[in-house]
Amino acid sequence: MKSIPHAPTERIAKPQLSKVAEAVSQMRLEGNIHPTSWFHEPRLKFPGGKTNLAAIVILADVMGWYRILEIRDERTGKTIERRQLFEADKLQKNYSDYAAELGLTKRTLQDALKFLARQNFITLEYRTVDTRFGRLPNIVFIEPVVEEVAKITHPARQTREGLPLKRKTPRVPTENVSRANGEAPMPKRETLQKRPENSKNDSSLRASDEDENFSELISALCAQGVPEGQARSAATTHAVELRRRLSFLPFVEVRKSPGAFLMARLDTEYHEPPGAAKKREAAARSVQASRTKANADETRRAEEAAQQRVQQESAALDAIFSSMPPQTQRVIVEDAKRAAPQLAPFGKWTPTAEQIAVREELRRRAAGASADLT
Repeated sequence: MKSIPHAPTERIAKPQLSKVAEAVSQMRLEGNIHPTSWFHEPRLKFPGGKTNLAAIVILADVMGWYRILEIRDERTGKTIERRQLFEADKLQKNYSDYAAELGLTKRTLQDALKFLARQNFITLEYRTVDTRFGRLPNIVFIEPVVEEVAKITHPARQTREGLPLKRKTPRVPTENVSRANGEAPMPKRETLQKRPENSKNDSSLRASDEDENFSELISALCAQGVPEGQARSAATTHAVELRRRLSFLPFVEVRKSPGAFLMARLDTEYHEPPGAAKKREAAARSVQASRTKANADETRRAEEAAQQRVQQESAALDAIFSSMPPQTQRVIVEDAKRAAPQLAPFGKWTPTAEQIAVREELRRRAAGASADLT
């Protein structure tokens, strides 16, 4: 049996490696890890569907800080020490420094941190820290929620020890009746029903007017010029977070007075509308300018009144001196010149200096006469 010859096969030449790829592969790239699944996670997206890149960058940086640093022996290669990258029990960060480190604005950083906290990827805790410069309040400590981060990092895994993953898509029930033509029945999809407006969520996830100090919070914010709708929204958001974290917060005063805790949180984290700070500063400058002008006007009026009193008194003394006999006038003039030689340093008395000396002499005589009477 003759064998059928096969057609010669062409060998496909492998593409040569790019010089740029070779150069990049020799670089030692360091930094945070941003899993691709995070960019497609619905919980890390804005309501419009765009990915919250700032939140992903911050979450990756926080996870990088919580990695354990292993120190190995140079000779044996065994791990001799495992160390964390921060000193406290949680990662401590300053808003301004952290924003400068990541190249973000302070407002963007705060909004992204609150976004991650609402999605339960991290927890934010505010403490009062004792330092050598004194007690510093409202120091933020950040800690990742490992279970939630693991769910979005490994979405393909259906089960994980201690981390069960839920089904994201609902089951679609089908009819059990087979068709006469043998075709499969069409799936029956359940339509999503809109939640009634008057329906309430779980009491542990929503604040109401009956909460302790909730009305006081809204009143205090409205007194500070915050619109009622924004005040109610801000107080509700922080009351929800307080309920979720009240069980493990180590501060006893928080449990005693949650209203004070919420007010402190609102004072440090509530953002004013754009331009409010400039308007407030302009109003403060206007008030200060009006006060300065009022003080200057009052000082000018006081000086004018004092000058007018001096002029009236001088006119009265001149009238008394003019009514005296000439011999008495000469005696008063001689006494005035002997009592005030500094008014004529070179012995030359001008009419103005002589008039001033006479007035002073009349004042001294009037004061002596009143002292004799007493």
